[in-house]
Amino acid sequence: MKNLFILAFAIFGFIANLNAQGPLIKFEPISHDFGKIMEGSKVSFTFTYTNSSTSPVIIEKTEVGCGCTMPEFSKEPIQTGMTGTITVTFDSAGKKGIQNKEIKVFTNIGEFSIFINCEVMKGASDKPMGE
Repeated sequence: MKNLFILAFAIFGFIANLNAQGPLIKFEPISHDFGKIMEGSKVSFTFTYTNSSTSPVIIEKTEVGCGCTMPEFSKEPIQTGMTGTITVTFDSAGKKGIQNKEIKVFTNIGEFSIFINCEVMKGASDKPMGE
């Protein structure tokens, strides 16, 4: 029973220590609003993140909900205290209205999410008025 108590206390201490360290990767900002864009346009934004962990961070992959959102990133390790970037391009072709996209970032130390959003406006019609 004493060993079980010691094990539980050690696990609690480990979890408390992890929480005290804060986030291991800090994105600044975590989301970007492109505002109003015209249908068919492509817009890009570069997210910057800082490695706050005690070991190098490697982005292994990203996941998005559709092919309209394309993240680009380096697979080189980002050392402790250094920064890396993820450039996200959104293609509004065939889209309309409010768009909210989550980009899941999978690293060797955990999973993180960044977000983009915009409002896609319909372009001017090619049809003459009255048709």
